[in-house]
Amino acid sequence: RQVLSVPELLEQVYPDVEPQVRYVLTTPQIFSVKKVVLTSCGDGYAACLAAKRAFERFLQIPIEVVEPLALSRYYQMKWVGASPCDPLVIAVSNSGQVTRVVEAVKRMRAHNALTVAITSNPESPLGKVAEKVIVPTIPAFESSPGIRSYAVLQMIVYLLAIRMGEVRLKYTMDQANVYRKELKELPKAFLADAEQVCALALEAAEQFRDAVSAEMIGCGSDYGTAW
Repeated sequence: RQVLSVPELLEQVYPDVEPQVRYVLTTPQIFSVKKVVLTSCGDGYAACLAAKRAFERFLQIPIEVVEPLALSRYYQMKWVGASPCDPLVIAVSNSGQVTRVVEAVKRMRAHNALTVAITSNPESPLGKVAEKVIVPTIPAFESSPGIRSYAVLQMIVYLLAIRMGEVRLKYTMDQANVYRKELKELPKAFLADAEQVCALALEAAEQFRDAVSAEMIGCGSDYGTAW
């Protein structure tokens, strides 16, 4: 039921989050960014992995997905803050309570990186430590990890990539709107024949029901989904 609710969920959330994404960074800030660092745990980390290639393609600058423990403890800080708004650190946590993510943002901001948090709770530790915040409101639903919150977080990260590429003149405004429309409508198109999709999932589940371990393999945007 959660999976089948995703198309309607994105339609509900999009009108609220798209303007936030559009205005969270100023044009001078977007032009100043020389590198983007994405960080998160769990579902958010998968969303960052999925969106990494889109950032690379749309912005044509270095993009890293860094685990928050590494970012808060071991990340090489020599060039952090060497120029204004560089790097841009995007931290993703629906709850905003993940300690390592908060520590990573705190460290990067202390070294003059530009920090943006994506969290449903602006009063959370992450919401308070980041310089800028995008706040999605995800309607209540029966609980299941890695589905509704993942879909919304992934959409927001992709919208950031689209917006930054648009401002940096990598494509036209019309093309950016094509990307946004495709992003919002893709789950609906994928689930157009929900019965067939569910049947394929059930068939796979039956084939592998006796498996005792699993390896998830993917590359590019598919790597995040596999992870």
